[in-house]
Amino acid sequence: MKENEIMNEEGLYLRGTVINANAKAFKNKDDGSVTVMITHEIAYGGDLLSWTQYIKPHENEAIKMAGMDVLDFPKYEKYKPISLKILRSKLYNGRLSVTSAQVLEAA
Repeated sequence: MKENEIMNEEGLYLRGTVINANAKAFKNKDDGSVTVMITHEIAYGGDLLSWTQYIKPHENEAIKMAGMDVLDFPKYEKYKPISLKILRSKLYNGRLSVTSAQVLEAA
């Protein structure tokens, strides 16, 4: 996506810089299955947003685990630009929290 490119679809688009990413595994109370919560922090326009993804380790081969410790997970390169189409978000303590997004471009 170029800076001056016009989007044909309606929605909230954001271009920022990946600052940090971390992952934590937990067991679901319902069925005892393991889920990995990946949180990406993205800086944009003088502010910071948090983008959280919930992924089942058996559905994504990029997630490497040892017991309940997450060794490796899909992440974007730090301090590189990323463009997102935000599908679902909310404000939490004055900070944008994204729960569903589509990556349009990542460096």
